[in-house]
This record gives sequence, C-alpha cells and structure tokens, in this order.
Amino acid sequence: DCNKYFEARGYTKKTIKEYQLGYSPNSFDELSKHLKKKGFSEEIIHLAGLTVESESGKLYDRFRNRAMFPIFDIFGRVIAFGARLLEDEKSQAKYINSPQTLVYDKSKVLYGLYQGKNKIISNNSAILVEGYADVLTLHQNGITNTVASSGTSLTVEQLKLLSRYTKNLIIMYDADSAGQNASERAIELALGQGFNPKIVVLPTGEDPDSILRNNGYKT
Repeated sequence: DCNKYFEARGYTKKTIKEYQLGYSPNSFDELSKHLKKKGFSEEIIHLAGLTVESESGKLYDRFRNRAMFPIFDIFGRVIAFGARLLEDEKSQAKYINSPQTLVYDKSKVLYGLYQGKNKIISNNSAILVEGYADVLTLHQNGITNTVASSGTSLTVEQLKLLSRYTKNLIIMYDADSAGQNASERAIELALGQGFNPKIVVLPTGEDPDSILRNNGYKT
C-alpha cells in the first residue's frame, strides 16, 4: 500500500506530513464523489485537472492507485499533483502530473521551493535536482535549499522565480546521458539569467536520492 511505498523510500512521518504525501484510491470516481460531497461541481473538478474525459464524454478520476506528491505555490497552497505508480507497469507511465490549469503552469513552478525558500535565502544558494524523490530525500537530510523542475525541463520562468531568493545555483542532475544533457542546457539558461551556476558530478548511474539513501549524509 501507499505507506509501505513511502516507508520503503525511507521517508519519515515528519516528511510525509510536511509535504502532505498521500495516495489516490484505485477507483475511477472515488475522488470525484468525495469532492462533490464537499460542494465542488463537476466542472470545477475537471478544470482543476482532477478528472479526464473519455472518448464517450464521461469524466473519470485522473489519479488512480498512485503515490501522490502535492505541488505547492510559494504561499504553501496546493496547486497541482505529481503521481507515481505504486507498482511499475509497462502499460502505464511511471509518473503523471496535473495538466496546465488556471492555477498551475508547470513552467513557472519549482517543487520544494515553498518548504526550502528560507534556507535558500540564508545559504544564498539553491540546489537544482530532477525529481520529487530527490527533493524529499535531500530535504529530509537537512539539505532544504533544494528544488526540482519536475515534469518539465528547466525554464527561464523558473529561474526568474528562483532569482528572487538567490543567484547561486548548484545543478545536481542524474548521472546519465539525459541528466548530462539537461545539465548543460540548465547552465546555458542560468548564465543567460545572470546566475552563478555550478555542477555536482555524481557517480555513474546514481541520482541524489539513491546517493543519500545508500550512503547517508555527512556534513
């Protein structure tokens, strides 16, 4: 179940609570029914990206049987979700995200910024990683000045948002060819926005999440 998934990833109860990690039931309408009981209309639920329209025009829940990662704006409001399969299936995408909505533009949001902005200011630096798990594991180990451009390549809009807090950027992407290419592109964008970027090179095949889970954090 969901708790076993989060426990297997090494997340503490504090982390689960702080980041409001959760679970979407294996149902096509349980969330919709719950929200309708709370007074939300079918239209609002759909506009929020929580339902998908079938070819026949019927609406069903977008997120089903997945670990849920709420995405916050800088004021701490949940504006979207990232969702991971609890058990990998080749027929389905491992991760899916909320679509663009009236309140969520993925090119203008950084995961972990709400929880990490104070540390970014005090350290005068931000660490950029690829995914939710990387952010959560680093934050849990006290490295809270970490953010991720989850669901999209790094954008100029995300850098402009980050520049409110610091101009020093440490890029720590996965140690694979895709991560290397993304790092090179991120450096070009960061330099273009007046940042002072640096790269952390990880051992081949590793990512920030796996490094910390396997080796722990030493100051």
